[in-house]
Amino acid sequence: MKNILVTGSRGFIGNELCKKLSNDNFNVTGTRRKNQKRSRYYDEIVIDEEEGFEGGGDKFDVIFHLAGRYLPINSSDKNDIMIRDNIHLTNQLIQFISDARTPVITTGSYFQKFHEGKTPFSEYSIYKNGAKNLLELLSQRNGNYLRYIYLYDTYGVESHRKKFIDQTINAIINNQILLASPGQQMMNITSVDDVVNGLIQSIETLQSNNLLEEYQIKSEESLTLIQIVEQVEKAFNKNLKIEWGAKPYRQQEVFKLWESAPNVPNHLYKDTLTLYIQKNLEKFNAQE
Repeated sequence: MKNILVTGSRGFIGNELCKKLSNDNFNVTGTRRKNQKRSRYYDEIVIDEEEGFEGGGDKFDVIFHLAGRYLPINSSDKNDIMIRDNIHLTNQLIQFISDARTPVITTGSYFQKFHEGKTPFSEYSIYKNGAKNLLELLSQRNGNYLRYIYLYDTYGVESHRKKFIDQTINAIINNQILLASPGQQMMNITSVDDVVNGLIQSIETLQSNNLLEEYQIKSEESLTLIQIVEQVEKAFNKNLKIEWGAKPYRQQEVFKLWESAPNVPNHLYKDTLTLYIQKNLEKFNAQE
């Protein structure tokens, strides 16, 4: 399985996955929109908003489908964007491989497995489940192997997604004041290196005879926001200017984490937040 397509290759996780696959001697192809310049590092195919993917999907041994759109909780005013970049794009992928039985490894969010009551966690979780249902239908009808990997919160040097951990690192690097909630929310945090290694490790699960399997990439590091700040301060050896309680809790918060699926088999986690920051300290500080 040497020829791999990565959708969402311009994104944070997708870009790191492409670099690791290339270093491991896979033949990597990414994706780009028509208005984007070609990558200097790997081949790409164009995704047209109306016409879909160019070419055919039968030349790839595996497809990592990472393309999608995440927006914060209570983003109902952006529903059209989330439908386009999650459900519509997944449907275009299905058309792209409709004449092939190319295995698909795709990622979802632990928000999809929210189990307290019958109400979905957010609009984002609804659209991710919709895309997942489309891929499951493809698997059942066409015989494509599907591996669905639930992710929690990912961090890394190149992450600029304005999540709490990104804001925390940016504030401590630039000596800025960070306004926060009281900070008792829970997050499971995993370095992008460990996420990428877990995704590559999931290729081995395609040797199973099961068409559909679900896994999670969830490290052992589940922390409150307060504990995350403490770990960041320890790694940078400096104090963060933070005002706890300056913001209220949002309508939907996570105070108790849940399991989404079994862990990816034989995947070993190498990083903690402190260790990752310390070994990449020069790269982080270069962003000042």
